[in-house]
Amino acid sequence: MTSKTQLRVTVSIPLLTCLVAFACDYGSDSDNAVAPLEPTQSNPPDTTVPPATGAGGSGDVTGAAPSGNGTEAPPNPTSIDMGPGSETAPGSMASRPMGSCDIYGGAGFPCVGAYSLVRALSSTYDGPLFQVRRGAPNALQNTGTGGETQDIGILPNGFADGAAEAAFCAGQTCTVSVLYDQSGQGNNLTVAKAGCYTGTASEDDWESTTVALTVGGNDVRGLFMEAHEGYRNNEAVSTPEGEAEAGMYIVASGSGSRPLGGPGCCWNFGIASRDNCYGPTGMMNSLFFGTAFWGEGAGNGPWFMGDFEAGIWAGGVTGHFANEAQGIAMEEWPVNESNPSMTMAYAFGILKSRPNNYALRMGDAQQGSLTTAYDGPTPLTMSRWQMEGGIILGIGGDNSNSNPGRTFFEGAILAGRPSDDIDEAVLQNVQAAGYGR
Repeated sequence: MTSKTQLRVTVSIPLLTCLVAFACDYGSDSDNAVAPLEPTQSNPPDTTVPPATGAGGSGDVTGAAPSGNGTEAPPNPTSIDMGPGSETAPGSMASRPMGSCDIYGGAGFPCVGAYSLVRALSSTYDGPLFQVRRGAPNALQNTGTGGETQDIGILPNGFADGAAEAAFCAGQTCTVSVLYDQSGQGNNLTVAKAGCYTGTASEDDWESTTVALTVGGNDVRGLFMEAHEGYRNNEAVSTPEGEAEAGMYIVASGSGSRPLGGPGCCWNFGIASRDNCYGPTGMMNSLFFGTAFWGEGAGNGPWFMGDFEAGIWAGGVTGHFANEAQGIAMEEWPVNESNPSMTMAYAFGILKSRPNNYALRMGDAQQGSLTTAYDGPTPLTMSRWQMEGGIILGIGGDNSNSNPGRTFFEGAILAGRPSDDIDEAVLQNVQAAGYGR
C-alpha cells in the first residue's frame, strides 16, 4: 500500500533524506542507555473495559558509537516544507509521523505485511496494532482460545496505546492473540497451527506474552517469544510468490530480554509455505535471527541469516546436508566472517532477493549505518525461488518451533527488492523512533 501523502521540498536535498527527517518527530537519539527488558505478566482485570480505539566485518556489532569513515547517518535537513496535509492521511492526527512503510511505498516497494506492537509503520493506518487476551485457561500455553480479548490502538503520536494494554491486563497474564497487518492487505497474524515436522512442531503453537520498553518516551510493548510460540497466515494476499522480487526487515532483541540459549530451528520472519510443511530450497524466503544448527557468522551470534528451506545461510552459495544418493558424505555449513554477531539491545536486519540473488544487511536500531554481510547468488542447492506466499513469525515453514526465541518489535514484508539507499532510509526512520529512550 503506497502512501497518499505528497511532499513539497523547498531545499535541494534527496527525497529519501526528507522522508527520514520527517520521522524525527519521534525524538532525538542522544541517549543510548537501554534498561534490561523484563516480561510483563500483569495485573486486576476490569470487568467492563471499553475497547481501545487508538483515539486520541567480524566480531560483534555491539551498538558502540559510529567512528566515522562514512558510517554515520547523514545530517537531517532543517528547512523542509512538506506541503498542506502531507504529514498524515485524512482522519489522522497532525502529529502522526511517517513510518517505514511510507518510505518503502513512496519508493515503489509497498508493504504487503507490516506488524508492530510499538508504533504505526504507516501514517495512513488507523486500525489497531495488536490484540491481547486475558483470562484464558492455561494462559502461558494457550493455543488461541478462551478468555476476553481487546484491541490495542494507536495514539495520536503514532505509538501504541500502552496504557490501554496495562489497564486491560492488570493483575492477569495477557497473551497476544492477533498482530494486525498495517499494509492494508489484511494479512493479520494469529497463533500458528501444527506443522508436518515431528516433535513440538507437530503441535499447535502457543500465544506469546509481552515485554515492556520505552520508545520515543512512550511506554509500549514488544512481543516476548519463546520456544513453542509462533504466528502465521497461510492465506496472505499480494505477497511475493514464485521468483518475484522480495524484501523484508525486522527489529528484534539482540540482548537484554533473555539469555541467548542454544541453537534451534527456527526463529524466522518472512515468506513460507501455505500448508505448514517443508519443501525444496527456495520455497521459503525468511529472515532468521539467532543461532541455528547450520550457517554461522562471526563471533558467537546471534546472526541475521536467510532461511530458504532445507538450510539456513549466513551468506554465500555453499552449505548442504549429507546426501548419499548424490555422493555427499558429510554435512557442511561455512562461516561467513562478514556477518557480524548482533549483540545490541535492538537489532535491525534486512533480507531481500530477486532471481538468483539474495542479500543480508544489518545494523543497530539505535545508531550507525548498515553492514552488508552478503549480496550475491543464491545457494547451489537452490534451483530457483519458488515462494508460496504464506507469512510466518517465530517458526519454520513446517512449524519447527524449538528455537529459544527473541523479542519482536516491528517488521514488514515488501513487494519488490528495495535499493540500498532505501534500506538506509528505513534504518534511519527506525532510529528516529527512539528505541530504548
